[in-house]
Amino acid sequence: MRQVKVLHMTLKVFSHATEDVGKVRQAVTNILPEHLRSRVELSEVVTKGHHGNEIRVLTLKLRKNEALETLKHVLCSLSEVERNILIATLDTRVGPPSHLYLRLSKQDAYRGSIRLLDSGDVIKLATTIEGVTSVDEMRNFLSDLIRVC
Repeated sequence: MRQVKVLHMTLKVFSHATEDVGKVRQAVTNILPEHLRSRVELSEVVTKGHHGNEIRVLTLKLRKNEALETLKHVLCSLSEVERNILIATLDTRVGPPSHLYLRLSKQDAYRGSIRLLDSGDVIKLATTIEGVTSVDEMRNFLSDLIRVC
């Protein structure tokens, strides 16, 4: 059996002109395990929206252990119902087999909760997992991580 390991994770979120960018930053850091929150730095790019409004794109990149710890933290912070939804809808969240894509509620993250949200204002989480070649293998890997919650 091949070894499965998390290689890296990217969290990306938009902060619109009407939002407090500090609160958006806080929402992203709330996704992380507590001991990582002060050790990471978000990059920021300023761009313009369709109507000329300013949009800040905040990105956080994590590697190996930090990415694995964050994935475990996210999975364990989801409610049992949401973990079941995640596993049941995994085929819509995996693309090429080694990439897991989650969309998390920005508003809930700011308030300290981690919840799936498939539309609206989200924090996009993309994780690359080596050694996974199918949705079923991804399901098995995530189920193993969830068992330790």
